[in-house]
Amino acid sequence: MTIRWEPLRPILAQNQRFVISSHVRPDADAIGSELGLARVLQMLGKTVQIINTSPTPPNLQFLDPSHEVKQLGTGASIADVVSADVHFIVDTSSWTQLSDVGKAMRQSVACRVVIDHHVSSDDLGAHEFKDTNSPATGSLIFELSQFLGVTLPPDAATALFAAIATDTGWFRFPAVTSRTMRIIGELMDVGASPSNVFRSLYEQASLAKMQLAGRAFSRMVVCCAGELAYTMIPLSDFQEFGAVSSDTEDLVNECLKISGTKAAFIAIETQNRQVKVSFRSRISSVDVAHVAEQFGGGGHRLAAGATLSGPYSDSLVKVLQAMTVAVEGARSVANTLTDSWRDEGDSVVMSNVPPITCWWSSLPIVWITPISLRIIQRLLSLGCSQFLSPPPWIANYPSRRRTWWNPLRAAHLCVRLRRLSSVAWRVSFRLSVVCCAFSIRFWDVGIR
Repeated sequence: MTIRWEPLRPILAQNQRFVISSHVRPDADAIGSELGLARVLQMLGKTVQIINTSPTPPNLQFLDPSHEVKQLGTGASIADVVSADVHFIVDTSSWTQLSDVGKAMRQSVACRVVIDHHVSSDDLGAHEFKDTNSPATGSLIFELSQFLGVTLPPDAATALFAAIATDTGWFRFPAVTSRTMRIIGELMDVGASPSNVFRSLYEQASLAKMQLAGRAFSRMVVCCAGELAYTMIPLSDFQEFGAVSSDTEDLVNECLKISGTKAAFIAIETQNRQVKVSFRSRISSVDVAHVAEQFGGGGHRLAAGATLSGPYSDSLVKVLQAMTVAVEGARSVANTLTDSWRDEGDSVVMSNVPPITCWWSSLPIVWITPISLRIIQRLLSLGCSQFLSPPPWIANYPSRRRTWWNPLRAAHLCVRLRRLSSVAWRVSFRLSVVCCAFSIRFWDVGIR
């Protein structure tokens, strides 16, 4: 277990009515985690409602055939949120991402519990159960079910499988471990079908979605010496093709398929004239979570998102400027790595190819200073004895020509220089060892 779940046990034991919510524009990890958690709580005899600000995207409705996930204002009311004993918040730790549901939660005195794997976090006044190393929130829900001793039914297993599979790019991202694959195996053992989930997710696209993707491809722009790619989808495109917001899922990842790109973003104008921006990065030195936080968003270092108030053109300029600064600022630290990366969904994969120059190529530069100082030290040691008597060519000079020669002064100066060089050598030697170790570590991290 990566999380200590024991503090959650009394919360479950002392309360009966639970509301589960997630972020706006929910993805498969959000919906799957909500459904999986709901089933766990129901099997413990609890009353559960799933209430989100946004509706369930059409491509994820196969996970919820009985329509358990309600939208606030249509299938559920603010009173339903306020009257709950406990609010579970999954796959987000942000008030902004909760939107209208978050506003309703603030009116309630209910206990709040967060289960999440994202780095960015607001103070929700909640009991947090977070693991930022987890590949998906769905993995954490599975671990909770194991902790509580609950056997998942097939529909919950399918929901959690979809959550983990999509947030790991179908198990291609570096957060995937052998533990992840064991979880997937156990979900398959109780009824999850990878082929059915994949078909439902990726082989049911509408013509409008394909046309919208084509328009986004035609608008792709590359800048920053080919290291930043971006595209944009104004509201007029949705109106022209009859597409919906969920049709833009994964389009940002297509930008990173361009050779040489290090980072990418897509700017999407929504129905309420806001601008939703999704950020992606191939390399950790381009921290898109930091960029997203500048606009009130957040996420992971390699995958993040934010929503700007508009207008569309102004927001695009601001985001482009921020991303340009991030990419150009990282160029100096990233030029030793060539990263091979693919990303899909709200998670990111980074698979760094070994650096063009291996760590040992830096040894001549790292060790030249201590070696030079060592040579100087040895020469001064030799000179110490030699300077105590004048060199032969000076000894042969007339005495009036060598009055300037003072062997004791020369020897004393030589001893001082030798001590100074000895101290400098010890310091430079230790620094070189540290630099060498850091180079090896940096290279080792890079290839993993």
